[in-house]
Amino acid sequence: MSTNQIVFFTSNPAKLKEAEQAFRPFGIEIISHNFDFLEIQSDSQEAVLRDKVNQVQGKETRPYLVDDSGFYLEAYPEFPGVNSKFVYQTIHYAGILRLLPSSISRRAYFRAVIGLNINGQVHVFEGRCDGIVPEHERGETQKGFLFEPIFVPDGSTQTMAEMSPEERKRFSYRAAALEKAAQFVSKL
Repeated sequence: MSTNQIVFFTSNPAKLKEAEQAFRPFGIEIISHNFDFLEIQSDSQEAVLRDKVNQVQGKETRPYLVDDSGFYLEAYPEFPGVNSKFVYQTIHYAGILRLLPSSISRRAYFRAVIGLNINGQVHVFEGRCDGIVPEHERGETQKGFLFEPIFVPDGSTQTMAEMSPEERKRFSYRAAALEKAAQFVSKL
C-alpha cells in the first residue's frame, strides 16, 4: 500500500496544518477527514487513541492518523489529562489556577499521542512539552489549543498563547509526535 497520501481524522484546521508541515518534507500529502469520535472515558491517552483508531477501522482503507492530546499538572497525576476539555469547560483557567497555590508544584506538561494505522497495524508516536503554570492567564486561547494561556514552556518566558506561530512551533508537542510519525513513514 502506498504511503504518499495519509488521511488525518480531525476537524481542527490548526492540527491539520501541523500535520501538513510535518509530512510535506517527505513528499507525503495529508488529507483531512472530519469524523465525530465518541470519546471513551479512560485515564489513559493510549486507550482513548486506540479506541479512536478502532472507530475508524473499516471506514478507511488508506493509511490514516488520529490524535489525542492532554494537559497535565504534575501536582495532580493524570489530571486533567484525557479530561482536559471537560475540565476547561467546567472550571476554566481560573479553577486550574486555584488548584495551584504557591505551596505546591506549578510544573505541568502537554502530551500528544498520534496513532498511525497502516494496513491495520497501529504505530503510536508521542510528543511532550514541559513547563510551568504562571500565576495568571496570559494571551488568548486559540481554537483547539486549550490551556496555552496558562502554560509557559521550559526555555521561554511567554505562555504559548502569547507566542507567534513560529515561536509556538518550537514547543509544539503535537508537531513533535507528527514529525516522528512522518520520519517513520518516510522509511517504509
